[in-house]
Amino acid sequence: MRYALVILFLLLWPFPVQSDTAEQPNNFMCEARSKALENIKDNYGETLVAYGLDIGGRLVEIYQNPETKTWTMLLSFTKEISCLVGVGTKLEVLEKTSKKCARAVNGT
Repeated sequence: MRYALVILFLLLWPFPVQSDTAEQPNNFMCEARSKALENIKDNYGETLVAYGLDIGGRLVEIYQNPETKTWTMLLSFTKEISCLVGVGTKLEVLEKTSKKCARAVNGT
């Protein structure tokens, strides 16, 4: 599953790697982290399926609704502020041993 998530990050990353400053970019929708998480859970029924740190040490999270397959990607610049990086549909979380994951990783 880790390989599939790495590929997902690379395919969906909508902006170039930022500098290591804690400044939030102007082109993202940012709000209080607690409000962002509440919105994701209450309005879209999404739960956390993956998380990691970007090259600048910021928290990147992917939330998904397993029934509707909608997803949201958040980037947190501080413990208090999270920014919407992307949203979409038809997210499929692959198991590490699945044939789909092997094809995605190997490009076959």
